[in-house]
Amino acid sequence: MSEDLTYLLICYLIFGITLAIHIFRSKNRKRTVSIHFSVACMYSAFFIYNLNTNSAGGAGLVWLVFLMIALLVHSVINLIGIALDFLKNRK
Repeated sequence: MSEDLTYLLICYLIFGITLAIHIFRSKNRKRTVSIHFSVACMYSAFFIYNLNTNSAGGAGLVWLVFLMIALLVHSVINLIGIALDFLKNRK
């Protein structure tokens, strides 16, 4: 496995863990799964397609970094959702 794929796998694992926690803490689990999974599939498909087809001349690194940034931003959004659910249930 290449080093790039290892970094990408770590980003997907972080995203998966935060999504699983967010789903577990959510009241409406089906809606949470459908929204987050749909959004993640859309941007992942876009970036992976461009990573595979438009990676000439070093542009593949750009698409890889954009995908990792998108996954980490989505993970931060999940963490914010977890914190809001925690604060809402605490009151």
